[in-house]
Amino acid sequence: MNIGILTFHRGPNYGGYLQAWHLREAIRRLGHTAEIINYQNATLRDSERPILHNFHPATLRHAFRVWKKCRPFHPLVGEFSPYPFTTDPAEVPWQRFDTVVVGSDVVWDYQTPHFGQDPCYFGEHPAQQGTRFTSYAASCGPAVPENGIPAWVAEGIRHFGAISVRDENTRDLVHAVLGASPTIVVDPTWLNQDPHPARSIVPDKPYLLVYGNALDTSRAVEIKEYARKRGLKLVGAASAWKYCDLTLNGFDPFQWVELFENAAAVVTATLHGLIYSIKANKPFLMVAMPAAASKSRTVLERVGALDRVVNPSEPFGATRLSLLDPDPAPSPDLEWIDASREHLRLALTSQIQ
Repeated sequence: MNIGILTFHRGPNYGGYLQAWHLREAIRRLGHTAEIINYQNATLRDSERPILHNFHPATLRHAFRVWKKCRPFHPLVGEFSPYPFTTDPAEVPWQRFDTVVVGSDVVWDYQTPHFGQDPCYFGEHPAQQGTRFTSYAASCGPAVPENGIPAWVAEGIRHFGAISVRDENTRDLVHAVLGASPTIVVDPTWLNQDPHPARSIVPDKPYLLVYGNALDTSRAVEIKEYARKRGLKLVGAASAWKYCDLTLNGFDPFQWVELFENAAAVVTATLHGLIYSIKANKPFLMVAMPAAASKSRTVLERVGALDRVVNPSEPFGATRLSLLDPDPAPSPDLEWIDASREHLRLALTSQIQ
């Protein structure tokens, strides 16, 4: 079968790229051909290019950081599809695919304005008529189904041939529409091993990895003191925080993975920072920002790691910081991974609805 994958793959986002790469690889390992559909909503596209909107110095500095972060993504994203990039759904050859898999990421977030509130991710654009849709690990992010579900969202979900989701919030969305709960599957990044990067950027001394823009200077005192007492270098990944001993920028997604794999411990504030800490069996702490909290809770519960999470206004404290010490760290749920692979296999062969 020829499978198209509709997801958020273009932005300078390590987790976004990696979930797309791993979903494609997982489908190929099931014996199908698979490619990423080279489409992005125009509103989302513009939101990732802040220099278009104004030329304030702060915006220019931010735009430069985004440009530097984007550069390593360009050749990798270019390998995803033989078709040129477009923001026009009518230019996508939808009918050449036997099935379009929507997911994972927050592709079903119908409330956040900069995602474009795009009916394409629900199979509701006129150009998509006649194409079979299924989902794998789709997420509606922080959207709140109890506040009302747009008709185009509900109608689109009803047309999907098979549905799996990434978190409980999205399960509630689907249940509100269909009256039945979909399967919750692992993020695609847990379905395969990651390849080694072409060039290593791993520091030559033991380090504590800091990843996530929410980890601002209010966290600096606690984190720096912990690292000092343990003799760890404090390494920041793709951030501008000056409290780190070393800040790394301008690296590709597989180099990002290697930073997690070689860290002594991780402090993060993002979903994929959490997921890769667990995948690498690293002790971690997470600051659960609102955008990540609803997406993260399911995986935290499945691996028994809710005690490693703090709210944005809450300090870590000595007890939680001790969880960064070497000890049996949370690890991926292997049975959940196997069940997710089987669900994907059955969904693609139309054996489940």
